[in-house]
Amino acid sequence: MSDRDILEDLLLNARVDAKTTDETADDILAAGWRPPAREITEPDDLDALPSGSIIVDHGSPRDAYSKGLRDGWYVTGSSLLATAREVLMWGEGRVTVVHISTKEPTRD
Repeated sequence: MSDRDILEDLLLNARVDAKTTDETADDILAAGWRPPAREITEPDDLDALPSGSIIVDHGSPRDAYSKGLRDGWYVTGSSLLATAREVLMWGEGRVTVVHISTKEPTRD
């Protein structure tokens, strides 16, 4: 069964069962649907992410970064600390957010 078929079944069942939009949304999320990954192209938007967030750039080679407690982004596997502007420059003007931290890290 394709992802589209699964979604269609969920929507049809919600309609048949007269579910509310809240109930339908809960069913869809429980079935595993997630929104597309967010893409960032502006330094201010990148800086607005909380510490502990993880991004991947679109440069060659692709690099992953994690946001430290201090201002800046750590290149994965290195101690290099980059600014949002540098990350976007190296990433050909855009990055994809793969994790938004909901918990503050305890050390940098």
